[in-house]
Amino acid sequence: MAVQLAALAYGLNTVAQARPAFLVFAVDRYTVVSAGELPASEREKAVRPEWQKSSLLAGYQTVYALRPTDPDASFDLIMSALGGGRDVQHIVENYRPVAEHLGDVLHAAQPVAVLRERHAAQAAAIDAAVAKSGKAEQALRWLPVQAGTVFWTALIDMQTGMPVAWVNVDPF
Repeated sequence: MAVQLAALAYGLNTVAQARPAFLVFAVDRYTVVSAGELPASEREKAVRPEWQKSSLLAGYQTVYALRPTDPDASFDLIMSALGGGRDVQHIVENYRPVAEHLGDVLHAAQPVAVLRERHAAQAAAIDAAVAKSGKAEQALRWLPVQAGTVFWTALIDMQTGMPVAWVNVDPF
């Protein structure tokens, strides 16, 4: 019985660590950041209380990541990322609401027609995602979504910059 309980606890912990905690807009895409990538000591640095806590039931939160403006901090971050360490999406104290940086998000996003042109073979999946979004295609744009080494595509609402539908298409 003890072995079974230990296995259950291990399994639950693994699920908790692997689950998406944040969908972070950074530079030109959304990146999935799992709960296990952000220790509690990092999360405590978040500027908003709701970003400081991790909950299995709450799901992920969508945020914008400010890039460092200090040249030394930028260099350190680049070197960290190149070495497999923290990147801009891992700096919780730089998280901000997407709405405050909507212009940056929309600047990186492209019209759905461009995605359809690049991936004509997946046009049906793209059209289905547009329909599922409940929005007119003209009210949507798309951005890449990176989760580790896997890429998907998010259709985003131009009014909010938030994802409203997902397409299993590597946009690159």
